[in-house]
Amino acid sequence: MLSVAEKKLLARVVGYYQHSFTKIREAWITSRTGGLQPTDAPTSAGFVNGSLKKILPEDPAVIKTLKNLGILNAKGNEIFYNCVVFPIYDTDGNRQSLWQKHRPAHGVSHLYLAGSRSGLVNRQAVPRSASIILTESIIDAVTLYDQGFTNVIPAMGLTG
Repeated sequence: MLSVAEKKLLARVVGYYQHSFTKIREAWITSRTGGLQPTDAPTSAGFVNGSLKKILPEDPAVIKTLKNLGILNAKGNEIFYNCVVFPIYDTDGNRQSLWQKHRPAHGVSHLYLAGSRSGLVNRQAVPRSASIILTESIIDAVTLYDQGFTNVIPAMGLTG
């Protein structure tokens, strides 16, 4: 379980990645293979372009926390570099993890941040829908959401 400080830092990082997704041309090229658009709700997709460390404060505690969260590797570089990422939320709506989708050239198709692999994407579907469509992955859920099925939640390959 993340501390309050970790949740706040992760939320800021996710916000930065979401901003990057809408502003960087490479994100558009990468995302087109999955049909993603920056306005795809409720996924709030982001893009990791490697520029996060340029804006980080020179605070060893922040760097250590980002490494512990799995955002940065031991050398201080972003682990999900050049990837589209999606936040995963806890039941209170706090970001608690990230899931990334690599471009096919990277070999590995998806990864999660270190730590718990629980949480929801599109948690808004639960209270507003009489039924839920469960998909295997976030990309499947985004595809259905884009087609008007707002009651969709990805299982993300997680087991109970």
